[in-house]
Formats: sequence, structure tokens, C-alpha cells
Amino acid sequence: MKKAAAAKKPASMRSPARKAVRRPPSRQGKSPAASIIRFGLPGQAVTVGVEGPLKLRPAGRALLERLTGAVVARIGRVPERTALDLLKQGTDAEMMVSFATTTEAFPESGAHVDPLAKARARGIGLRQRILARDDMLTLAQAAQALGLTPPAVNDRFRAGRLIALEAGARGRRYPAWQFEDEIAGAPLGAVLQALKGLDLWTVYRFFTTPDAALEDETPLDVLRRGEVEAAVEAAKLFASAEQGGH
Repeated sequence: MKKAAAAKKPASMRSPARKAVRRPPSRQGKSPAASIIRFGLPGQAVTVGVEGPLKLRPAGRALLERLTGAVVARIGRVPERTALDLLKQGTDAEMMVSFATTTEAFPESGAHVDPLAKARARGIGLRQRILARDDMLTLAQAAQALGLTPPAVNDRFRAGRLIALEAGARGRRYPAWQFEDEIAGAPLGAVLQALKGLDLWTVYRFFTTPDAALEDETPLDVLRRGEVEAAVEAAKLFASAEQGGH
């Protein structure tokens, strides 16, 4: 016998049709809206985007617009090599000081710039060139050279048994010569003890500059020959002269 076909439900008993509900897109993981500043310069327009809300008072906003305009207008005058040197500065502050004393960018102020400001800018540039050299090791490289962990290297530095020069956001740099067999350990420690209290860049200058007390040889030269006492005596004289000048 054939089964009877199922009776069709009346419209009143049918389930109501479900409508698709549109959900607003999720905002999770979305970066904060950027603040945009647009302003014009002669012959060009400038747009500045800052991630997140930009909280500036009217005078601060006006200063941002004027400074950005000045920088944009003058960066084109800076030669590529000078621009690369500026980018090597350890901090933004050092980069801005160097840029402000660059005669290519500000030729009209060349005769009015404080000579001390120029000297400081040259000194900053020299430091950045030193820090960029291949013999300036990172913390990881210094740890490898000593066969220690990075925290152990930091401990030695804080104890005054190593030289490390600040390189801004790039961390510290360790001169490789302090890991040479003739210098590492007790010889380096004895000289550093005699130089205790001096700025580390001044300490670096002592090691790498010819010294009249050493017959115009550098302390590194005499340490490499094993003449530790001579280097220590020269360090004491150097420290006394430096501290007496302050």
C-alpha cells in the first residue's frame, strides 16, 4: 500500500521566515584613528599624520605647522651624504641640533651660529661615526666575545669593569679592543679604576688618543705590549687633569 502524503501545514502553522541580521563590523584589533594635519606651503601641500589622538594646543599646532614647513623647505638643500650622517645620530635631539647647524640647510644663519653649538654638532657627528664602526659591538656580540650571557656583561659594565658607549635607541656599544687577550681582565680593570668617575666618552678618548706621558703612544699601544703600570700611571695623570678642569 502506498503511504499517504504528509498533509501540508496551513500557513498559520508555519515557522516564520528568519531575516538575516547585519552585525556591525568588529572593532577589535583596530588601530586608533590617526590625527591628520594638512596645510599648504608655497608651491606644495604638506600632510602630517600622527598615530592616535594628537593633543596640541593652538600655539603648539601652529609651531608644528611652521617647523614642518621649514624642514620640508630646507631638506631639499641637504646633500645625500649629509642626510645620511644626520640619520646616524643616536637620538632625535642630536639629529635636530646637527640639522639646525647644517649650513647647507640654513646658509643664512652660518655667520650667526654660536661657535660652541657648531663644535657640539661636530662632536655629535664624530661620536656617531665612532659608534657606527665595525669594532663597536652590540651587547650580544660582547657576550659572545667574553663567553658570557648578556646579563653577565651588563653586570660587568655596571661594576665599572667594561666600557660601553650609549648609542641612543640602538642601545650600548662595546669597543672590541677591550676584549683582546692583552687588555681584557685585570689590565683593563686597573686602568678603568684609575679613570673612575670620568664620563665614558672621556675614558674612550683616553684609551685611543696619543698621550705625552706615554711618548705620544696611545694607552692601547702600551697595554698591548703588556706595560700595564705605565698605562695606569698615565690614566692617573689624565684623570687628575680632567677632574681639575671641572
